[in-house]
Amino acid sequence: MMKQKPYRNRKYLDWVKRQPCVMCHAPADDPHHIIGVGRMSGMGTTAPDSMAMPLCRHHHDEIHRTPELWDQQWEWIARTLNKALQEGVL
Repeated sequence: MMKQKPYRNRKYLDWVKRQPCVMCHAPADDPHHIIGVGRMSGMGTTAPDSMAMPLCRHHHDEIHRTPELWDQQWEWIARTLNKALQEGVL
């Protein structure tokens, strides 16, 4: 069985990066791809671009070092996707 390539969309990631951080509402530095849940990342792979959220550098680093925050990523992804759909980005 051939492994499916993850969805990539530079235009969407650029939009995500322009949104405020989902945790503190400061300007985002990065589109953060979901980690540690749903088997979408790990072992040298990055989750699909549709599973990205805007984060400031501080919170991006915090998520990577705090597994207790990983389950909350689903809510932040849902908020990001909802806003993208409302604005016609996706």
